[in-house]
Amino acid sequence: ILPALWNTILILGLSFAISILISIPAGIVAAIRQYSRTDYIINLIAFIAISIPSFWLAIILITVFSVILGILPAGGMETIGVDSIWDKLKYLVLPVATLTLLSLGAQVRFTRSEMIQTLRQEFILTARAKGAKELRVVLKHALRNAMIPVTTIIALEFGFLFSGALTVEIVFAYPGMGKLIFDAIIGNDFN
Repeated sequence: ILPALWNTILILGLSFAISILISIPAGIVAAIRQYSRTDYIINLIAFIAISIPSFWLAIILITVFSVILGILPAGGMETIGVDSIWDKLKYLVLPVATLTLLSLGAQVRFTRSEMIQTLRQEFILTARAKGAKELRVVLKHALRNAMIPVTTIIALEFGFLFSGALTVEIVFAYPGMGKLIFDAIIGNDFN
């Protein structure tokens, strides 16, 4: 169980970190430029990410990057006989990208919503009236207050990532906990 658990923690951790690094800045930009073309594009990507089922996104990524372009492996964990970190990273790209895209939508939408709500507060108006630069107002005053509920949603999103990892590991034949559970159920090994 420990090697499978480690593999699952690896893809979950990477996708969780990448999704946070993308979603928070994207939500901030969408909130600052509300109703602009940038906001509409970010919202469109977020809605698409929310709407796509994990198995379908995984199959699309395999089709595009493994079958059509041939630049990434379709499944597994490493090439047999090749012991290099780059080879292992190459096998992580598609599963991590799938899980990242799945969690990105909700995080972007919620960050945008909270930032818009916070930017309309009176203390933001006061900070601007005192002459604070816009970057300071957004990052120091607004982001700090908006991150309180966003942190809660991001923590809840981690449970969603774990359930998505079960499906993604099966589709990519990645030897994690999801694949281990699936193989045990198929083999009637319920213990």
